[in-house]
Amino acid sequence: MTEKKNRSMIQRRLIPTYIFLAIVSFISVFPFYWMISAATNTSFDVAQGRILPGGNLAVNFQNLIGGQNLWGSMWNSFRYSISQTIIALFICSLAGFGFELYHDKKKDMVFTILLLAMMIPGVATMIPLF
Repeated sequence: MTEKKNRSMIQRRLIPTYIFLAIVSFISVFPFYWMISAATNTSFDVAQGRILPGGNLAVNFQNLIGGQNLWGSMWNSFRYSISQTIIALFICSLAGFGFELYHDKKKDMVFTILLLAMMIPGVATMIPLF
């Protein structure tokens, strides 16, 4: 009997945690839902703040493909991302080699500052720009 009572108490204590996790999950998934919903609405409906999906998905995609050079834009994005990845790998490899090869008393402090700076995601630094 006490085992059931303990299990019941543990489950009751976890209810606020589950509520918190449900709210955080909703907040995390909502932008994706909004993006898909906005793709199915007209620009007027999106400006009005309509959240429910509409019926203009095909028209919106036809306007996207017909209105601009979509494949050229995709190629530019692909080329830019590949070149930036190669440059970042090259520079980070050289920096990592330098940090491992040369030992100095202040190297650990500089390395710690560098790691702390890298732990801040780029998206978090863009938030104040909006």
